[in-house]
Amino acid sequence: MARKNDGACANPKQIRTDVDCRAARPKFDKDAWSPAKISDVTGGGLYLFVTPDESRPGNAASKLWRMGYRFHSRQKTYSIGPYGSGKDGTFSLADARRERDKAKDLLKEGKDPSTEKQLDKHRQAAARPFRAMGRRVACEEEGGESQTRQDRRGARPQDHRGARAARRLRQGSLRQAV
Repeated sequence: MARKNDGACANPKQIRTDVDCRAARPKFDKDAWSPAKISDVTGGGLYLFVTPDESRPGNAASKLWRMGYRFHSRQKTYSIGPYGSGKDGTFSLADARRERDKAKDLLKEGKDPSTEKQLDKHRQAAARPFRAMGRRVACEEEGGESQTRQDRRGARPQDHRGARAARRLRQGSLRQAV
């Protein structure tokens, strides 16, 4: 159960369980609500960053997992993600602790966890749209309908068209068309 923090509100001083995460609120200092950093009891730099909601004073607008660390003598912050049940892109307390451990392992290897996270996102983004663009170019080149129109009509896209156009685009024969 969440512990009382100086009697007024049920804001925990440290995160021990998921109940503490749910009870976390922004702090109230000098007649204003301000963001609160509530650290994890297991340490390692993990904390829950709770921002205030302007329209509902005293309530949290967002709860974000972050980790403070040092890399090449500089203080940095690694954003793990939003607090939640662990589904739909959110992180529970256990998930956040696992992510913190992965980030610590990257630090031991001499890699910056924030940079690695950005590189992973860029790699995933680079792998996705190229094939779709290749399909669209191939359909338009053959005088057919665009891919979005085929999707609206319910036609199934053909993979060989996208692969062939992507290959030609890499070779340079379609660079003028794009």
